[in-house]
Amino acid sequence: MNNIERIKILRRIEFIKTEIEDIKRYMENRDLQRIIERIIENIVNAIIDISKIILVYSDIPIPDTYKDIILSLKELNMVDPKEINFVESFVTELEKKI
Repeated sequence: MNNIERIKILRRIEFIKTEIEDIKRYMENRDLQRIIERIIENIVNAIIDISKIILVYSDIPIPDTYKDIILSLKELNMVDPKEINFVESFVTELEKKI
């Protein structure tokens, strides 16, 4: 993976951190609920983008579903399995609501 791709990943990670801070305001203001939905969507999209970049540079085929894209990071042992399990549980719960 080259430096440009690393920078892209780091920018997305910083973006995720900022978005998570914004979620904290959700608890204080009911009007923010719809905004929070959009923030969560942005976070998930950033995670998917990061996952795709890592998979491409690791010569791993991109799976067909977003869930499988994220879960395929298990193969690389680059992410703490607890974090992947958390994401997997989160996605599974979201799927139930859809």
